[in-house]
Amino acid sequence: VGEHAGALAQSYVPSTPRRSTMHRRMAVLGRVSSHRPGIHFLCVGMQSWRARERDGETLFLSDPSGVCANDFRYYQGVCTEVAVHPSGERLCLTLFERGAQDRPFLAERILDAMPPNRVEPVLIPACRRLRAARYDPTGSRLAYLCDSSEGVTELCVVRADGAGNGEQRIAQGELTASSFAFAPDGRRLVVSVPSKEGDNELLLLDLEREPAESIKLGPGNISRLPWHPTGEFLIVVADDQGGCNQLWVVMAEPPYERRQLTHLECAKPAKDAVGERPAGPAISRDGQWVVARPVQGDYSALVFFDLERLMKQPFPG
Repeated sequence: VGEHAGALAQSYVPSTPRRSTMHRRMAVLGRVSSHRPGIHFLCVGMQSWRARERDGETLFLSDPSGVCANDFRYYQGVCTEVAVHPSGERLCLTLFERGAQDRPFLAERILDAMPPNRVEPVLIPACRRLRAARYDPTGSRLAYLCDSSEGVTELCVVRADGAGNGEQRIAQGELTASSFAFAPDGRRLVVSVPSKEGDNELLLLDLEREPAESIKLGPGNISRLPWHPTGEFLIVVADDQGGCNQLWVVMAEPPYERRQLTHLECAKPAKDAVGERPAGPAISRDGQWVVARPVQGDYSALVFFDLERLMKQPFPG
């Protein structure tokens, strides 16, 4: 195997135990060149959160071309995405066998306990395209996006531990990897779903119930990290009465109050901006800060908000 040829995808730096394999590291999926011209392998490796390049051992190798069909080190197929289990000792891989692009599946790989090319498939429904898989903070569930045969994107949740009655299909629409996020307890999940009015609507889902119970929280856009570590509230981006993107706090317990946090000015309504979408908000792991990129007319701004101040004030003071 030759030189590393760039990253295709990477996981977030997970919150993992100090002595685990993936502590303070993310998993990076990239191409590596072989000694045969035009032939590449796909490699999942480790990278420190403060390193620019992959600096750890190889965790998984796949061989899309079949040039190493008899080599036990290579999985005979394609890996397209990777997610890290909260234990720091497992990976969730999005795979399909060579020549079976229409039959993707999820598989777990237990680090240091399996031969290099061995995985354990996770049972999921058939779909044309599978992406954005991630674990809940407890590692007991997997959520992922799946395109049906009708071309509709569905958000599905399945038990990673094999318990339960199969997958739950809990939302559908124009969903992306930033459209859903697990609560810290892993029992709830918030989804930002396009509404008929054109804005995104927030749904809070109780995954302990089958089918999942849904509660509407009003308009808002989220990131993968919108939850405060306490699980009491989340931070979203939504328009104010003048059509400008603002940060809002939305309580995750009854009566589900919401409060506008910022009062940013914009030259014209954000909905008139072309080609720009708000990003975030993302809450720091210690719960002290939130950062977002709201769109304000012709420009976007990077906004930091001190959540410690918010926590010291009575809601909705």
